[in-house]
Amino acid sequence: MQTKKPLPSFGSAYHVLAIDIETSGSSFKQNGIVSIGASLQDHNSNELDSFQINLVLPEGRSYEERCVKEFWSENKKIHNFVQQNAVAPKEAMDKFCAFLTEVETRFSDLIVISDNPSFDIAWLNFYLDEYTDRLPLNYAENMTYRIIWDIYSMLKVLLCERGDFESSWELPEKLGLKSKWPADHNPLNDARTIADYFNQIVKEMKKHSGNKET
Repeated sequence: MQTKKPLPSFGSAYHVLAIDIETSGSSFKQNGIVSIGASLQDHNSNELDSFQINLVLPEGRSYEERCVKEFWSENKKIHNFVQQNAVAPKEAMDKFCAFLTEVETRFSDLIVISDNPSFDIAWLNFYLDEYTDRLPLNYAENMTYRIIWDIYSMLKVLLCERGDFESSWELPEKLGLKSKWPADHNPLNDARTIADYFNQIVKEMKKHSGNKET
């Protein structure tokens, strides 16, 4: 039976780790992660630490034609960036694990978030299993099971409370949320934006529930 970490109440200060990735496609067998970014922030969106690393594709894996056509050909600047100083997956994941361990040791109240856990976190869990001895991100360093928070679902909840049940895209803009970080497909900047939006969403939810800011 797994030990579950209690859900945060957000009634006091907390720390959030947002994680974002870019890949060469959608297939675990044929494609791979090309960049990882993570931003550690407090509840006021002050960045306390960060992580970014680029990865070479494992042998035998390549870029998906659809992904190149729909994404990478439209974002050539970031494609050039993710190829700079790229390291082997094993080295990258070892460094990522070391960063995770350090952050988890410093902050026991850590909340891990993504804007698309079913994609980003699934890929990272696959790489953790493939190249390290660490359990999936759903487990803290002390083996306690934790939820990976999904800001997309949180944004949908806020929109539904306002009577908007149809919107699927540009959700932060429709809620009037603005981040001080650029969302430019650089995984680190995107992680920074995800953490910032999470904090803004929590503040909005507190307003709706009548809780005062701390």
